[in-house]
Amino acid sequence: MNLPGLVAAYFAALRRRFWLLAIVRGIAVVALAALLLSLGLSWRLAAAAPSPRLLLGFRAILGGTVVAAALVAIWLPLRRCRLVVVIDDVERRWPAFDSRLRTLATLLPLGAGSPLVPLLAEETLALAPAHPVRHFVPHRMLAGFGIAGLVSVALLAGLLMRPQGRIAYWAQALWRLQQPFFIEVRGDRVTVARGRALNVMIRSNGFSPPDAELWVKPAGVAEWRRTPLQPDGERVFRGSIKALAGGAEYFASAEGIRSPVARVRVIELPLVTSLEMVPAGGSIRVVIETDRPMIGGELAGPRGGTRVLHETQGNRTESEIAGNDVGRYYVGVRHEGELVPVSDDFDVMRYEQFQPKPGNAVPPPVNEDGRERVPRSYEDAVRRYYQLIGK
Repeated sequence: MNLPGLVAAYFAALRRRFWLLAIVRGIAVVALAALLLSLGLSWRLAAAAPSPRLLLGFRAILGGTVVAAALVAIWLPLRRCRLVVVIDDVERRWPAFDSRLRTLATLLPLGAGSPLVPLLAEETLALAPAHPVRHFVPHRMLAGFGIAGLVSVALLAGLLMRPQGRIAYWAQALWRLQQPFFIEVRGDRVTVARGRALNVMIRSNGFSPPDAELWVKPAGVAEWRRTPLQPDGERVFRGSIKALAGGAEYFASAEGIRSPVARVRVIELPLVTSLEMVPAGGSIRVVIETDRPMIGGELAGPRGGTRVLHETQGNRTESEIAGNDVGRYYVGVRHEGELVPVSDDFDVMRYEQFQPKPGNAVPPPVNEDGRERVPRSYEDAVRRYYQLIGK
């Protein structure tokens, strides 16, 4: 009979058993901690009016606690499952060995050449309890921790999969299965002419942040650049990315919540350098000058309609707008089906709106006693001015 081999197998079985106990017990502890903490934090969130900062803080508490529990309940016990530590534990719990296991653990690496090993092995096996591996790590202990872990995992999964209930909803938010707070970011264009700006609007959902920031990373740049956004109503902020020289990525953030990353494409197009509106009878003539020849330009109107502009001659083109077709316009160039602006927006108004009605004099204010505050000559000068420009 190979007694040293039996002792070596006994040592290996003991170590595996203690290792299995550490795993099962650690999983049970971590699962129970995650379940109890999820319930407690979710109840706190459901009972209050949570903010993104509070939710992020509770997520940090939950994540930190679960990680700490895993370190204490799984990682550290597994590190202690070395043969020397296991033997010390067994010796303390079974005094009859009287340090024989420690001695065998020291002699076994020397091989069968040591005459003490078979004798000590036979004596040690005779002193060992019946079913020694199961004696020190009973089946009921493994089963108990295993059942506790399974029940905790099942309850936590049921909480996170429950379709209704405020506590379940906030538990799902803690584990990022729900997004109660999010930000939408939208640029007014997907494609922008080089040198022009992109206007950006963001809307927060589920919370009302006091401020927001726009983060921009131009193509070829490694760092994100931060720009504050201006509030424009409840939960709405606006801003712009100035003078784009190339494509860029951008996103918005507020109170620790960030939007998905959006992208803008920049292409080379002629730009409008000046724009003049000249009254022409009952219509208005728009004179457009560009920094280079422009082909395929269009004048976009207030109701989504467009009119094609003639090719520029000497970097200059014109278009005529009917007197009653007023509103906001811009000049754009069609690129892959998209009308890309190459000018700022401008308003077209009826020419009569610029003309004061003849004969309208501005009466001077009077004091309580009826006396004028300004000389009569001032009123005469104002009347003559309006008569002059009204011709």
